[in-house]
Amino acid sequence: MTDAWCACPPSGKLVLRHLAERSFEAGREYSEQEVNDRLRVWCEGGGIDHVTLRRYLVDLHHLDRQDGVYRRSPEDTALLD
Repeated sequence: MTDAWCACPPSGKLVLRHLAERSFEAGREYSEQEVNDRLRVWCEGGGIDHVTLRRYLVDLHHLDRQDGVYRRSPEDTALLD
């Protein structure tokens, strides 16, 4: 990943962690549409789209995805360094 969000550790990763914690309740399942709707709010007026943001959250283990269902990952599995 070379985008500015993830290329500036740890601040970019901390921002993504904060976003996941503020947007997604632990233990709750979300459809892809629900994830997209929640992420669009964070993208308004910015230089990143909700699809890219969703990919970063999955790649950094802030969200788990299985069979089209998303869940916020346990804190100890998220990549911060």
